[in-house]
Amino acid sequence: MIYRIISILSVSFLLAQSAQADKVSYRAVWHQDKNPSIHTAPLSLSAFLQTGQSLAKAGNVLIDAETAIINGRRVYAGLWTTGTGATFFTAPKSASAFREEINEKHSKGLRLVDFEVFRTNSGGRRYIGVWRNGTGKQILTGPMEKDAFFARGERLTADGLRLIDVEMERIDDTLLYHGLFRTGSGDNFITAPLRPRKFRNMRDKQVAAGRELIDMERVAGGPRGRFVGVWSSGPGKSRISNPRSFGKHFIFSQSQFNDEKHAVDFELNVIREGSSPRPSQPSGGDVDDAMADLPNNPANVAFNDNLKLRIIWSQDNDNPFTIELPRSAIPDYLPQDENGDYVLPDSYCGLEITRVNNIFWQIPGNDALQTPPFLQEDVSTLETDLFLGGVNFSGPFGACTGTQTAWNFPFPFTSNASDFMVQENLSLVIEIEQGSKLRFLPSDPPDAEHLSPDELFENSSEEKLKTLLEAFADLFEKGQDPNVIKLSCKQLIHLALL
Repeated sequence: MIYRIISILSVSFLLAQSAQADKVSYRAVWHQDKNPSIHTAPLSLSAFLQTGQSLAKAGNVLIDAETAIINGRRVYAGLWTTGTGATFFTAPKSASAFREEINEKHSKGLRLVDFEVFRTNSGGRRYIGVWRNGTGKQILTGPMEKDAFFARGERLTADGLRLIDVEMERIDDTLLYHGLFRTGSGDNFITAPLRPRKFRNMRDKQVAAGRELIDMERVAGGPRGRFVGVWSSGPGKSRISNPRSFGKHFIFSQSQFNDEKHAVDFELNVIREGSSPRPSQPSGGDVDDAMADLPNNPANVAFNDNLKLRIIWSQDNDNPFTIELPRSAIPDYLPQDENGDYVLPDSYCGLEITRVNNIFWQIPGNDALQTPPFLQEDVSTLETDLFLGGVNFSGPFGACTGTQTAWNFPFPFTSNASDFMVQENLSLVIEIEQGSKLRFLPSDPPDAEHLSPDELFENSSEEKLKTLLEAFADLFEKGQDPNVIKLSCKQLIHLALL
């Protein structure tokens, strides 16, 4: 049964969604087919990728992905069905990086089947994509106003391409269209924004003309409740389901499967019930409780996509050092902002990192500083406890920012931590391997125990998380199908706090 395919991680994140102040609904387009429709809950990027790996291993392929801001956090949801061949998902990338991805994957026999575009708080544009095996040409158009986009579509259609996916963004009062065109045949048609009743009437006319709805987009901003549709030659009845919460839509998908219908496209709709400009963490109480804001990341902390943790000291009194953290080592239980970056806790003063390969101290002209007390160490050849258990250090960052807390770099960083002094333009490079994990310490190493997830933020606790989990578990139980995975609250709390 399709409910059994949903991973435990999806269920645990589903519980967290129940406490959201923002109301989220799913709406889908259904065609006659016996394939299952597996929707995932709104998940963080890391959870979405992990759940996707589990679904792919079970013989499923991703056909549609959506992203939205819910309670200040960017989340991702997907539509999966049974299938063969490769399936890939591209996390948010800039326009130039995404086009490079298109060229790279094209050479490997992969084609886009779905994409999304959104704007960051700073005004930048980001793309995500779903890829599967394919042939022929593909063109992803840049943002254009309606008349220009429709004219471009006519020219591309005349050249043998067909529109399969459209995305829209509103800049002030201007609605911009992005389109994905692939080599194809038959009729191809796009409708301008229509209100629901007129859109359904258009659906009936298109179906009568031998076309089926393959993509539907709700227009954000401006007049409410308008929809754009992409149509292609086909026998699908193009039924459009009413908006439902994830739990209800999850169960509705099972009834559709029993009626031999499956979803070909879906969308998320978020109704704001209060502003939440920054990522949020459960604050306790029942499912209608407000969410407490999490802190902004310090300006001197950044993330990188390589396997190196760096600290770079400068002579700038206002910004005496910067820290770069490798994304791959950040714990999955941390919340993420609208750009997919992790929100760091505010109650730590030290870091512990496992599976460290090498430690380098550097100054200009000397990339391997070894004068006392500095050490250059291949940690992987030292004691197993240091490699697997982790090396640690602390200093004036996190909760200790702005204090007189001294840097503390015990072995294997230095031969004597008390002799450490910052040199001009000094930097520390910690090279790690895949599978390395970062942990947060409340005080100086080496005696401090790393913080558990419920200790990372001031307003977070295991008891509050338990309340939220129990609240959703009760809601889900009321409409639960016997085949839905059943987990005790204790199990879910354990998963959430790993």
